Amino acid sequence: MAKVQKTYTREFKEEAVRLAQTSGKPITPVGRSLGISDTSIHQWRKEQTQHGTEAFPGSGQQTALQEEKRRLKRELERVQQEREILKNVLSIFSREATCAYQFIEQHKQECAIVVICHVLGVAESGLYACRKRPTSQRTRADALLTQQMRQVLEKHQGRYGSPRIQRELRDQGRSLSRKRVARLLGEAEIAARRKHRRLLTSKRDTPHPVAAHVFHREFPAIEPHTKWGTDITSSPTTQGWLSLAVIWDVYSRAVVGWCMSDCCDEQ
Repeated sequence: MAKVQKTYTREFKEEAVRLAQTSGKPITPVGRSLGISDTSIHQWRKEQTQHGTEAFPGSGQQTALQEEKRRLKRELERVQQEREILKNVLSIFSREATCAYQFIEQHKQECAIVVICHVLGVAESGLYACRKRPTSQRTRADALLTQQMRQVLEKHQGRYGSPRIQRELRDQGRSLSRKRVARLLGEAEIAARRKHRRLLTSKRDTPHPVAAHVFHREFPAIEPHTKWGTDITSSPTTQGWLSLAVIWDVYSRAVVGWCMSDCCDEQ
């Protein structure tokens, strides 16, 4: 059987504290005579010292300071939720009027629905009515088109962007614009994989003799123009690859000479 916790009125607690302070007896006998423990008297006396006339507010009540702290805490939580809402909402309401309800559905796990509706200035009844409303023909068409775009991307290993996806769907008999394709790709968070352009700069020629180690792996130089180093690098441009060969002094790191070419060779 569960133990029932005893409750005491404010008058009883004040009287117990008064007897402990004025009777001249130790707290233990005073508590025994009242049927309570000396720990309770110590706790009540401490509470009366701290809160004075606001001590012992009763079950379910709070002191003015505690109530103010709880109110400020609730207000702070509300302001933080409103800030999070406004940070995410600006990029959404530039498209359709129903975006408000879409935003609420996406963030209802993070903030209370009533708070989001208050910040966005929409009625909760409108949200619940929107939930019962059947899906529009435009939304169904967009969902079907998104599925077809995923199939095109899978067919071409994710390398197609919106222009080529639009051309392939148009060849299949779909009439749509590139902007619509780009919008649906963005909403579905789909991006084409970019092919990294690479140029092979080191070519091993087996019959060609290997150059000797002139430095004998002693690379630091003690005076200028005694050791030079060279390297070739290539960069992509709008007109093709551009190769750059540079010769520099190992001691001063100054460039001695350089040359550019559209061919990556030793010439």
